[in-house]
Amino acid sequence: MRKPPANFLVSGGGLLYNTRPVTSRDMQTGNHTMALTQDQKKRFRKLAHHLKPVVLVSENGLSEGVINELERALEDHELIKVRINVLEREDKVAIIEEICAQTRAELAQVIGKMAVLYRPAKKQNPKLSNLVRLQP
Repeated sequence: MRKPPANFLVSGGGLLYNTRPVTSRDMQTGNHTMALTQDQKKRFRKLAHHLKPVVLVSENGLSEGVINELERALEDHELIKVRINVLEREDKVAIIEEICAQTRAELAQVIGKMAVLYRPAKKQNPKLSNLVRLQP
């Protein structure tokens, strides 16, 4: 079994967390997001528990259409579940890493084939945002 990429931390229960550091290039291009704190991850996992996956990634991998749909879903909902249907764990980790890099989203949780992603919307819509709609 191959190790996951260096910017992923594997913890108990098969959870993967993106620990990619923000580089100076990210700061210059504006492609950085703040890393999620443990409290934020815990809150997002709780909110995402009852969500259905809004995007399915198959063996064909990431296409332009899949990335566009991820961008739209993140802008509308901020917190989404993605199902990655690939057989190899290494491929799944690579796809999740690529999704996070291309959409500038933060990874909150991975369990099995499900990933929970978060990216704050430029303009939050209270009727669509899972963070607003699912508040207790």
